Amino acid sequence: METGAKKAEKRLSTAGTKSVLRKYRSSSHGAVLFLLAGTNGDRKKDMPLDNTETIAAIATPPGTGGIGIIRISGPASIAIACSLFHRKGIAGPAAPHDLISHRLTLGHICDPTGGEILDEVLVVAMRSPRSFTGEDVVEIQAHGGPWLLRSILALVLDQGARLADPGEFTRRAFLSGRMDLTQAEGMMDLIEARTSAARKMGSALLRGELGMEVTRLREALLELATRMAAEIDFPEDVGDLVDTEQVLRDLQENFLPELRRFIRMGENGVRLREGLRIVIAGLPNAGKSSVMNRLLAMDRSIVTDIPGTTRDLVEEPLNLAGLPFVLTDTAGIRDSSDPIEKMGVERAMESIRNADCVLLVMDALRGADKEICGLEETIRSCPYLLVLNKSDLVDDCDAIAIPSSWRPVARLSLCARTGEGMDSLRKALAEFAGFSEVQHAALPNLRHRAAFEKAMEALERVHGGILAGHFWDLLSVDLNAAIQEFGNILGENADPDLLDRIFSGFCIGK
Repeated sequence: METGAKKAEKRLSTAGTKSVLRKYRSSSHGAVLFLLAGTNGDRKKDMPLDNTETIAAIATPPGTGGIGIIRISGPASIAIACSLFHRKGIAGPAAPHDLISHRLTLGHICDPTGGEILDEVLVVAMRSPRSFTGEDVVEIQAHGGPWLLRSILALVLDQGARLADPGEFTRRAFLSGRMDLTQAEGMMDLIEARTSAARKMGSALLRGELGMEVTRLREALLELATRMAAEIDFPEDVGDLVDTEQVLRDLQENFLPELRRFIRMGENGVRLREGLRIVIAGLPNAGKSSVMNRLLAMDRSIVTDIPGTTRDLVEEPLNLAGLPFVLTDTAGIRDSSDPIEKMGVERAMESIRNADCVLLVMDALRGADKEICGLEETIRSCPYLLVLNKSDLVDDCDAIAIPSSWRPVARLSLCARTGEGMDSLRKALAEFAGFSEVQHAALPNLRHRAAFEKAMEALERVHGGILAGHFWDLLSVDLNAAIQEFGNILGENADPDLLDRIFSGFCIGK
């Protein structure tokens, strides 16, 4: 018969590798509490993969191309492919053993009802588990005509496959344990990347860099949770397994700083995914629209000598040095009796309040007069770059005085009409973005960031509870909550609604 110490030793030796749900009682409150002591990351037990259906879809983008791919995944994928595929120079449908795993085979796709040849293709079978989804997968590489691909897909569906839902291939890869949820989201980021920085971020997520860091933190907490549970259950047998001072040091020096870092990185992740919002603001006729057109290298905003030409917001994405920005040109800000212009000014002010950065464009000829000083006061709460435009009309822009109360991130002089000085503005924007140190990192998204914030709140409660002298059985509740949030990031025990929201954004062939 095992003693309590032996049981505790066995639990400690298996920490982080087996799923152990421990139920224990709080001696002070008599409440029934639960502590998740570990997980092996196997999602199939909690979310069984329906591997009885075979799915298929066109995996390449819509439109005409040199090559188009039909992807099939599921138990019948190889049989379906063989019913349609005839190896070149060999009569009759191919047999399953003819499709050697991970080797391309040349042949034809033929209609099984009449023998009509639809196309010359390359077929590759990837047998389970060495495939993207973890199931048997077949890819048919045909010529990239839309009608042709749809015709081949129709034959595949006629043979018993069903059309895949959006993101279903990736969802099956996740459910079969081929990737965690952060990697699946990284794949989406990679597909949707519009800049090199966003591409690097998606690639880092797909490689599992964020998932590995989260797993490392989670396993450390699981070790602590297991020791804590053993001390709660078998206090007389195991003694003091939890070093309170060491736990405090770990929280202060490791866990909480790491979570704060992830939350900061999450802010950069949002900016890299959505673009840094840059609002161009100023008085009428300061040259705001000309600055925007120069940055975009196209005539996006209407430019005239008439003050108040721009009435509504003009918004365009900008890829600058591989970084994503969203530029917004606004109406010149001034008091006006024109109701339409007043609406434009109100929208401009609202846009400024939501900006990550403002380009305050000032007419160098006017200098820092009363009106521009009033505008500067209204935008002061937002970081701004002071842009002195029309530098070609003054002798020395650097000699133009500005009030000592102004605190621009940078001051630049340029001529939007000729383009002189625009390179300095582009450089200043890239420096302001501040992405240089995180361009290669796997940056958290909004879902990850929310989970990190909840985990940090839970661990702060643990920290405060230790200092207040609370019992381990009470502290373990918050410790468990933090562990659960890390599991949520990785997709452990993710509910179907969450998976639906994530994978519905994928294309059908992915």
